[in-house]
Amino acid sequence: MASGQYTGNYGDPVWDGNPQTLLSQIPDLILVNSRQQNIAVEKLRGVDLTTNSRIATPLGLADFALNATRTLTHYQQLTRASGAIDTVNAVGYPASLRIRGSAGLTHGAYSGFLFVNYVGSYVNPFTTPYSRISAWTTLDMTLRWEGGGGVSVAVSARNLFDRDPPRFEQNPSGFRYDPANSTPFGRMWYVNLGKRW
Repeated sequence: MASGQYTGNYGDPVWDGNPQTLLSQIPDLILVNSRQQNIAVEKLRGVDLTTNSRIATPLGLADFALNATRTLTHYQQLTRASGAIDTVNAVGYPASLRIRGSAGLTHGAYSGFLFVNYVGSYVNPFTTPYSRISAWTTLDMTLRWEGGGGVSVAVSARNLFDRDPPRFEQNPSGFRYDPANSTPFGRMWYVNLGKRW
């Protein structure tokens, strides 16, 4: 066998290892390149505000927090050469204004927190004339007990007052809500049992 050659197994064609193209050696070979490239462009500008405060009171420690996001611009392009699509306050994308505030009180082993969630209104382009999908405000709650030995019990409610999501009229998918900004599930209860070692 000459150097740089492979005779193959069971009658396979002879492979010449000298520099050459793969297709010249195996002309019936089919190559498929299924790698994907991220060629899309997305530009987002906005303002985030986060604040936390803790105050000692005669009843215990009071905690307050606020987290707000205001999206100013949000553009998407399939490629750098394609036109930009403005998705601010567009159906199927997060609303331009989202706020979550909380207030809680901790007294010894007991604590309780309330959370207010707000999603701003936005345009519904699927109605004629255009209408608006209403703002949505929900309230969450958590009650917690920290026992001895690292044991804890928490009871939480999401959407405490069972608020329905804003109606999405003429939704092409047939749903009556926008899953990007709301959920069809009403009040939901959770129980958490914890143990720390």
